[in-house]
Amino acid sequence: MLLLMRAAIVLACAGMTTALHAQQAPYCAQFSDGTSPNCSFATLQQCNASISGVGGVCNLNPATPYQAPPLARYRYQYQQPFNPMAMPPPPPGGM
Repeated sequence: MLLLMRAAIVLACAGMTTALHAQQAPYCAQFSDGTSPNCSFATLQQCNASISGVGGVCNLNPATPYQAPPLARYRYQYQQPFNPMAMPPPPPGGM
């Protein structure tokens, strides 16, 4: 009996940690029907997909710290403006 009670407590605690972990995602969906917000979305696209058709709004999760978006993966390469005087002369002998 005691073993069964301990197993029930362990399972209940495991269930609570999963629910708390799900609430730490960066985006929350507040549905238009007034239900409590669902903060289990890793991306804004996932959140928007869940509210499409039923209505609602997606916001940043106020319970998580702000994380800046990742830096762009490209580097800007400076290109000098076109200068016709910098072109090589035409080959000898003309055209």
